[in-house]
Amino acid sequence: MVGLWDDLLNGEIGLGATDLICMEFWLSYGYPQMSHALPHRYTYSKTLLTLRQRVAISLHDYARSLNWRRPVTYVAALKVARAFLRDAVGHESAMREDLRRDFTGRLGVATLLISRFEPVSHREVREARLALLRSLDQGNNPKAALPYLVEAAVLEYDLEGDAERLKEAMEACASFGSDGDSAQLKLAMVDVNLRLMDEFDEPTRQMRRSEVERLLDDVARSALPEIKVRRAMARGLLAAQASGAPGASPVRGVKLPFGYRDEKSLHPALRAAAPYVYRLLLPLTTQGEPLATGVLADILTEAQGSLASEPQTSLTQAIELRDRLRGSDARADLLKYRDRATLAQLKKDKHGRQEALLGLAQLACRPLTAAPALVLLARNVESDGALPMPIVVGTPPVGERALRLVAAGDDTSLWSMAAEAALGDVNLTTVRLGGRSGVTTVGDYYGLSAETLVFKRRNRIAFERDSNRDEVVRRYLEANGLQDSFGVTVTLASCRPDESDGTEVVAARRFVPGTSLHEALSHECHERRVERLSEVARFLGLINLAEHAATASGARAEAKSKEMGRWLKRCGLDDPGATFDAWWSVMQLGMLVRRRDAHLGNWLLADDGRLIAIDLEAQGWRPAGYDLAQVTDDHSYLAIEDWESRRAIFEAYRGARRVADESLESEWAAYQAGVLARLVWGLTDPNDGPFESGVAERRLQGFVATAQNVQLSGIAAEILGAWLRRRGLRELPQRRSRTDSAGRVRLSRTMAYHLRHDKSLEMDEGGWTTLDDLADAIQQGTTPELLATVATDRLESRFEVRDGRIRARYGHSLEVRLDHLPVSRPLVVYHASPWAYTPSILDERRGLQRGGRRWVHLTDSMREAVANGTREGHPLVYAVWSDALPELLAASAHTFLAESVPSDALYVVPMSAYWDEIPTIETWLTPPDVET
Repeated sequence: MVGLWDDLLNGEIGLGATDLICMEFWLSYGYPQMSHALPHRYTYSKTLLTLRQRVAISLHDYARSLNWRRPVTYVAALKVARAFLRDAVGHESAMREDLRRDFTGRLGVATLLISRFEPVSHREVREARLALLRSLDQGNNPKAALPYLVEAAVLEYDLEGDAERLKEAMEACASFGSDGDSAQLKLAMVDVNLRLMDEFDEPTRQMRRSEVERLLDDVARSALPEIKVRRAMARGLLAAQASGAPGASPVRGVKLPFGYRDEKSLHPALRAAAPYVYRLLLPLTTQGEPLATGVLADILTEAQGSLASEPQTSLTQAIELRDRLRGSDARADLLKYRDRATLAQLKKDKHGRQEALLGLAQLACRPLTAAPALVLLARNVESDGALPMPIVVGTPPVGERALRLVAAGDDTSLWSMAAEAALGDVNLTTVRLGGRSGVTTVGDYYGLSAETLVFKRRNRIAFERDSNRDEVVRRYLEANGLQDSFGVTVTLASCRPDESDGTEVVAARRFVPGTSLHEALSHECHERRVERLSEVARFLGLINLAEHAATASGARAEAKSKEMGRWLKRCGLDDPGATFDAWWSVMQLGMLVRRRDAHLGNWLLADDGRLIAIDLEAQGWRPAGYDLAQVTDDHSYLAIEDWESRRAIFEAYRGARRVADESLESEWAAYQAGVLARLVWGLTDPNDGPFESGVAERRLQGFVATAQNVQLSGIAAEILGAWLRRRGLRELPQRRSRTDSAGRVRLSRTMAYHLRHDKSLEMDEGGWTTLDDLADAIQQGTTPELLATVATDRLESRFEVRDGRIRARYGHSLEVRLDHLPVSRPLVVYHASPWAYTPSILDERRGLQRGGRRWVHLTDSMREAVANGTREGHPLVYAVWSDALPELLAASAHTFLAESVPSDALYVVPMSAYWDEIPTIETWLTPPDVET
């Protein structure tokens, strides 16, 4: 490693981005060895910093060497480069002043390039704009930076609608005069003025329109392909507006030049402008301009309804255009054969369809296009059926298999082939689907694979169990003619992750377009919510019926060890076992059914109206009503007092299960016991519970007052009383500004300061003081009850409250004797600190010292370590095995204390291990005259 670094610095070798990332990994992780191996002329911290800077530049430049023809690799490289650039900019004080603009400028550009292919957040765009401003202050070339600065302002406007950002960008450009003038800047200013046209009255609109026309005239002679295409598209937008075409204005959110790629999200202004843009781009395609050719083909297929030509004519022309791009643009090749198949179907031309599918089968043999080509084949066979296919000797195995499946009309196996290809395809990007239990989909920025397949990583046994249950439920629905109302996802393929030990698989399934039920209910009225929940209850009952078994056991033991019994132990009850027994005596009145995780995130409302059950991997048995309570009460959509609505939902559940009438009231009681269990879970689980702070307590209080089962009402009152006593409260706390949101955070910080650092506050040797004394120290109308409310909030882990006394768990500068227990299990803990301390920690080998505090604080969460360390620029993140710290104490669930950590016990966490955890750094980039 040392020799390699020498050769790199001396210019004797050149390393690519992947080589440099590997070097950064081993230099970081190998600190204990590298710190001793480096010659005296090198310091470890400076070597690591310099290497990370080289990775940042190399990755960014590699991404820029790609183009729109390989967008997935392009965006992936930009994202990792952006993380390394954030790290470099976060440590810019340790960087040569003349180099700083190279990193801040690239940081701004990276986000804007990413935004051309996928959505970015407002924080990311703000960071980009401020980074570009900072780079200009540092001497960046205005001709290079100003077009991106304006693009950032336009993107901020599109996200937030704040026209002030547009005006600020224009003023910034004007301050550079002719030094910043360029064709790219003028086109960026076209985007600004198009948007400002929507902001003002007609005279001002005309002035802005004249400015757009002038700018477009100024760039008319540019030979750059992107400028030619964007100019034509902007002129088309102007023409559509002048004609009064519906939807031509406003233009907020319009993307040039790739805005015509996706018909589902095609901007109304681009749809309205399609005929004009088509005519303006046509001359460029005759000149052989690839970008113009691709955009024109997209208009012909995605905006065809806005053109006057017949569908067959448009498809024929699009095919001809994409044929000009063959071999140089994978997307064009795929879409050409897709359009040929569509055209053949319109013409009832079997030979034409055969030729198109042969072309797709050829593309299925190439790594770059395999997955989307197989997706297109599967879709075609699914919609149009089997077709005899000729198979030429020498056809690759993948192509031959695909053609045989087309001939057999086996679209299911084609979907499985597509899933297998997608599982290992680096040319697809992974997109998280919110509300779907960790499920992801893949996209290719082509509009071909996106929202077609979904993937989930899971335990192999759970996967097999889930797949088997899916099959049982699917067959039951089909046998009873219910498949048009309800459904389950179908497993297409699976693979073992490369780094897995064999206990995990990644499963691929068909994507079902729709919305998680939780999200869908958030937009509906009460009556509609009850209808939706009744349908879910009916489907849950059908699942129970499909999986009925003669024997069932183990429900009580699991509920006591894993669920209600465990939750009750956290409530502060004198005898949680006795409370569980009393609760179970009611819960067991329900018939045992197969367990189903029935919370709303595990139901999908499909676009076709069906209700889809996902994630059937849960095992074991529970009394009927236990899982139904998840449907009705793992959320706040039903008021706790609304037992009438719950009864209607309950009746729908029982009706689907076809159970005898004599069990009605006993199961109604069991269902109420299930509701109580969900409330106790929400009360005691600070991480996964469904409610915000204070909501579970109030709902439990409502249960006490309104539950129709007197025994359960008494149990709930006992639980609530014990919970309040444990929190040091006499009654349920009222919601107020000082216990919610920002007010709670401010008071919590004040409390932490006094308990950790206030020498005037009377404490015992363990750091304990009374709530009364702390209230007197803080004053400002603070009461002991208010302090107890904040200290025991589910989001707080810094305080302990016991018998009217309180203390901080950690963070003291005062001498206190903490009685935390030592760590009893092996684990890796992390610490992050500003770069300024790195020379002392690593180069001088002092390790982690407690400084002004009593302890060194560590956490078992890398994400938390990074978040805690980003207060003074991006930190360096350290890792240490707990075995190296025999005196390590557990201060809370995720916080650990050590008196010190020797340097030889430390590993530096490589950036490649947490690059996607690095937050934006817009605050540090803010210039003095820009308000934070």
